[in-house]
Formats: sequence, structure tokens, C-alpha cells
Amino acid sequence: MVEATAATGAPSDSSAPSETIASSEPIKPKLATPWVTIVLAVANVAVFGWALSAGADVMSPDAQWMLAHGGNYGPMTLDGQQWRLVTSMFMHYGILHLAMNMIGLADGGRHVERMYGPAGFIALYLVAGLAGSFATSLRGNVVSAGASGAIFGVFGAFGAFLWLHRDRLDKEEVKKQSRGLAIFLAYNIYFGVTAEGIDLLAHFGGLVAGFLCGLALEFGTTHDHTTLRRALIVGVLGTGLILGGSMLAPRANNAMADFATIETKVLARWNEAVQQIQAGTLTDDKVADLIENELLPQWRTARAGYEANGEGKLRALMLQYLAVRQEGWEIMVPGLRAGDQEVVARGAAKFAEGGGYIQKLKDAAAR
Repeated sequence: MVEATAATGAPSDSSAPSETIASSEPIKPKLATPWVTIVLAVANVAVFGWALSAGADVMSPDAQWMLAHGGNYGPMTLDGQQWRLVTSMFMHYGILHLAMNMIGLADGGRHVERMYGPAGFIALYLVAGLAGSFATSLRGNVVSAGASGAIFGVFGAFGAFLWLHRDRLDKEEVKKQSRGLAIFLAYNIYFGVTAEGIDLLAHFGGLVAGFLCGLALEFGTTHDHTTLRRALIVGVLGTGLILGGSMLAPRANNAMADFATIETKVLARWNEAVQQIQAGTLTDDKVADLIENELLPQWRTARAGYEANGEGKLRALMLQYLAVRQEGWEIMVPGLRAGDQEVVARGAAKFAEGGGYIQKLKDAAAR
């Protein structure tokens, strides 16, 4: 059971910078068509079309489907599946998620591609997207997807361009663009804090990486596009640093997954013991020893780990589930040692309540 998160995209054109930079001299030659932006948008839409053909829900594919088809999940991504950093950049949690991100890409990409040129834009988009994915993978409890890390990187690079060239740009135009950028960031921060399922780590990671890439691509330049050589250096170095960091980073912890590993082992041992009890090959004292010395210590340790690190909408139900299972075993032990079948039955009934919580957990996870 994994809690999914969908990284949201940029707001509409009204909240983001919308005009090319003006100055007494042209800063960058205009491109007739922002081809890289168009190709990236088409790639995102194409991947969404493939996802639908592969069975994804058009409005809200679930986390398990996303995980099986390339979503970014820290415990797997940082454990040798770094390719998820890339694939998750082109996957989206439904058509609304895709539409919001493509609006942001179209609005910001067409301007930033003109500022940095096609090669520079590719480099900063890739590095920012990877940085956003990496930041999210450091969490252990979400399956993330979306282009918003890269798109925030586009606006981070926009800000870097304004800052680097502030002395030779029209001051009023810089103020106007800066206000638009500030509104864009403020809106998305507010939306990310108040709405469920928004991946602020991907946004922040992409924004910072985009700003740093913008500095690296433009520092010391005049009126020409970012050179191919500089774009290659920034792209290769940035990608290498992120991939290297993902290989060195500690495996992300997931309280639910960590508990599930112990739960599977403990319950398998219990079910084996139940079969032996039914076959008459295990005495009551042996069963009590098994519960007291083997099953309960592992369960208590797993419960303590979840209580310390578990989070999300399933937490309350999980804590109840953990408690009734443990209480059932604790009631059984003295009953087994005393040969009191009434007490044993009461403990078994309490333990069986856990089955009801399992269904409640499944229902809650599906909502």
C-alpha cells in the first residue's frame, strides 16, 4: 500500500511571465518556432496516449499502475532503478495533470528557449527534471510522476536570465517580468501547501536546478545563444552529478513497506503454526512460546517503526490494525499456558479483527 502523489504543473498564462525580454538591443535572436518546446510537449502527450492504451485511467491512474509503468518511487529508484528519474518526467496522473503541465511548458518554454537557444534549453530542462525527480525520490512514501520539476526549472532559468542581464535590460520590462515570475512562484507554493498530492519537493528541486543551470549557461555571455559546447558541458555535468548522487544516496525509507516485509514473515510463521495446531503436532505451551518469543518481539519492533515514521491518510487505520493484532496475541499467551480455551478464543477473536482492518485499509487506499 503506497501513497501516490502527483506533481502539479504551472498555472495558466495569467500567472506566469508572458512577454519576451525587451532591451535597447536584441538580447537573443528570435527563433521562428520554439521546436524543442513543441517536441517536449508532443512527447509528454504521446506518453500519455500510450498510458491510456496500456490501461491507465484517463482521470486518475492509481499509484500501483504508475509504479509498474515507470513512476518514481524512492525505495526502488535509489536501489538501482535510476531510470525511473527519467521515465517519471513524462508520465502524468491523469489528463488534468497533463494539461496543467503542458500549459506551463508552452508558456514558459517558448520564452526560455529563445533566451538560451535549443541546446541550452534541452540541457536545463533535462537537468531540472532529473533534479526534481531525485528530490522526490528521497522520500520513501510516494509514487511521483510529472513534468513539473522540469517546468519549474524552466522558470528558474528564466529568473537566472533576468538576474544576470539586469544591467542591460529595460528596467521596466525586468520589473514586469519579475512580478510575473514572483506571482507564478507564490501561486504554486500556496497551491502546493493547501492542496493534496502536490509534489513540492519536485518543484523546489527543479526550480533550484533550473536557476543554477541558467547561471552556468549564461554567465559571461553577451548577445549570442548559449554555445553548443557550454550546453553539452552543463547537460553532461548536471546529469552526471544527479545520477551519481542517486547512486550514493541512502535508500529511501518507507514505513509501510518496511512494516509489510516483517508482517509477511510473521504472519506466514503464524499460519504455519495454526496448521500445526490443527494437526495436533504443536502443544499449547509451544504455541505460547512461539508467540511470546518469536512473533510478538518482531511485531512490536515493526509497530514501533511504523509509529515513528508512518504518515499519510492510512496512518490512523494502520495503528488500529497493529494494535488489535498485537492485543490478540497478548491475550492468547496466558490462556494457552493456563489451558483456558475461553481466554484463547477471546484472544483469537481479537486477532481476527485485524482482517476487517485490512479491508478498510484497502478501501481507504483506493479512494
